[in-house]
Amino acid sequence: MEATLSYVAVGCNAATNALSIPLNTSLPSSRSYKFSGAFAAKNVVSLLSCSSPSNASGAPLTIVETLKHQEVTTNSTRLTSVRLQHSTYNSAVRVLAGDSEGHVFLWTWTQDEGDWKLLQLSLKDLELPAVAVAAVVIAETSRRQLYFATFSDGTLAVFEENKTRGKVILLAKLELGVKCIMETVDAIALTYGNDEGTEESVLVAAGGVDSKVHLFEVAGGSDTLTPLLELEGHRGWIRSLAFQNQQKIESATSVLLASASQDQRIRLWKITARSGGPGKETSKEPAEVHDGFLAIGQQVKYTVSFDALLLGHEDWVTSVQWMQLPHADEISSGTQDSQPQLVPITSYW
Repeated sequence: MEATLSYVAVGCNAATNALSIPLNTSLPSSRSYKFSGAFAAKNVVSLLSCSSPSNASGAPLTIVETLKHQEVTTNSTRLTSVRLQHSTYNSAVRVLAGDSEGHVFLWTWTQDEGDWKLLQLSLKDLELPAVAVAAVVIAETSRRQLYFATFSDGTLAVFEENKTRGKVILLAKLELGVKCIMETVDAIALTYGNDEGTEESVLVAAGGVDSKVHLFEVAGGSDTLTPLLELEGHRGWIRSLAFQNQQKIESATSVLLASASQDQRIRLWKITARSGGPGKETSKEPAEVHDGFLAIGQQVKYTVSFDALLLGHEDWVTSVQWMQLPHADEISSGTQDSQPQLVPITSYW
C-alpha cells in the first residue's frame, strides 16, 4: 500500500502583514504558478501556488511548500510579517519574514537549484532589538537586494545583499523611537531616466502610530537611509502601504502610493521622480510647490501630491493591495468590518 499527500490546510496568523501576494503575480505567468503567495502559519511560512489554466479543475490555491527556520521557539512565538518577491532579473524567488522575538529570516529559491536556502539576518552581533518585527519588504535594483524590517520599538533596519558578493550585511539602522513605530513598510526601485550602468534609487514608504506616511531614500550606490518627507492627512494609525507599478512619463517616472489607516480611509499619493540631486544653491529641506511637495534626494528630485481619497469602509482599513489587471489597475482593501472592497483606478491619472 502506498500513501501520498493529497491536501494540506493550515491557518494564517492573525497579523496584518502575515500574508503576501506580489503585485506581479496578479497576472499569471509560468513562474507565478509555482509560488504565487506566502503566509505565516505559527512559526513556518506556507507557500501558495495558483492553478494554471490547463488545470482548471484543481483548487485555485494550494499549499505547495512550508519553510521552517532553525530558531528555538516557545508557545507564544510566531511569525508576524512575511514578504514574497520574484526577481525581475532572474528566476530567483525570495521570502523575507520576521517574528515576535525580533528574528529576521531570508529564504532564497532558484530554478537551477530547486530548493530553498535559509539565512538569518538578525544575528546578535548586529545589535538589533529583541522585540517583535512589525513589517518587512524587499527591493531589488540592478546591483543589489535591499531588505527592510521595522521593529515594534521604532527601529527601521536595512540589509544589503550585493549580487556580486552574495553576502548579506546590515546597511543602515534608524532608531525613530516609540512615537514613530512603523506598522507597515513598502519599497520600490525607481527607473527615472538614469544613465545606463547607474544603479536605481530605492524609495521607501513607512507608516504607523503617528498617522504619517514617512518617505525615505536609499540612493543608487549609497549605504545610507535618508529621510525625505512626512505626508500628513490620516487621522489614525497607518496600517498598510502599497506602491503601484511605476509609469514612465517623458523624462520622469510616476508612481501611486496607497495608504490605509484606522481612520477608515485610503489615500492615494502621486509621486513623480526626476533625475537631479541637490545643487550648490538648492536646499535639501522639503518645500511646497504648486502641485504638492518637493523633496530632494541624493540623485533624484521627488514631487509628491495628494491624489485621491477612497471612502466606503466603516471600520479600520488594515490592508491595501494593488491588483494588476489587463483593463485597469484595481485596489483591494480589507478591514475590521470584514467587507473587502475592489476599486478600479483609472480616472486619477
